[in-house]
Amino acid sequence: MKKLNKEQKLIWEHSSLISLPDPPNCDEAWMLIEQRMAISDQETERKFSLLTRRLINWRPQVAYAVALTVTAALFTPVAYQYFNTEYITTSAAELDKTVSLPDGSTIRLNAKSELSYTRDFNSDHRMVHLSGEAYFDVQKGFSPFIISSKHAEIKVLGTLFNVRVRQDGLEVGVNRGSVQVTNNDQSIILDEGQMTLMDSDEKSTFSAVPSYTDYPDWLHNKLVCDKMPLANVCGEIERTFNIEIKFSDPALKKITVTGVIDIDTKNLNSVLSTISLLTQRQFKFDGGTCTIL
Repeated sequence: MKKLNKEQKLIWEHSSLISLPDPPNCDEAWMLIEQRMAISDQETERKFSLLTRRLINWRPQVAYAVALTVTAALFTPVAYQYFNTEYITTSAAELDKTVSLPDGSTIRLNAKSELSYTRDFNSDHRMVHLSGEAYFDVQKGFSPFIISSKHAEIKVLGTLFNVRVRQDGLEVGVNRGSVQVTNNDQSIILDEGQMTLMDSDEKSTFSAVPSYTDYPDWLHNKLVCDKMPLANVCGEIERTFNIEIKFSDPALKKITVTGVIDIDTKNLNSVLSTISLLTQRQFKFDGGTCTIL
């Protein structure tokens, strides 16, 4: 056995004089730990309850703020107009779509056209907005029927008539009854068998001219051309057949076309052949694009 040196003996003698406390009772120790855990849980629960009360108190205010924001967004003039308006559109090659209005009137839309009216139509007004071309069969009513467009306003009480609103201008023709066409400070009344044309610059003066047999032509699958610019003719063909027509020379757009073109929606080649004959120009067709040479 190893002997202790002087320093180790001195430590031994002093340590023997120190009295250590009795070891703790296990039951008492566990009880103390449980009490401290309970106190900690109560403190956490108290803080959580306080936070919950604060959130509950804030919840109605937050909900009110959110509701107010959403309501304000929904009831701006633009948003109200959008949600309170019916929109009916036709795409290219979608011909003769019929729309029935609440007053019993019917509208037949040509290709690439848009008709809109508010949901309170026929309550105290009968106004629709048109972009494109449509044929109207308007029933008589207590308030005048009004078609609003970017070129003019057309007012009617009961009649059959056609309205064409395109980039190249406005056309209105009456088959039965009469309509009033107004633009800025000029106005004209069209009777049965009359029509009027206005250029897109809106500087031309309204004048009534006789319409032609089977007016409007698009309802009879025809395109009646009376010195019509080739650009306008091609525009109608593009909308009817959903194709793109290009010009090898921009000057070709101004060539005028006179004649009646039968529109066979299942035979594009026949239509292009007729236009080629009337214009004395050749066509090159590639995929969905047709080029006038």
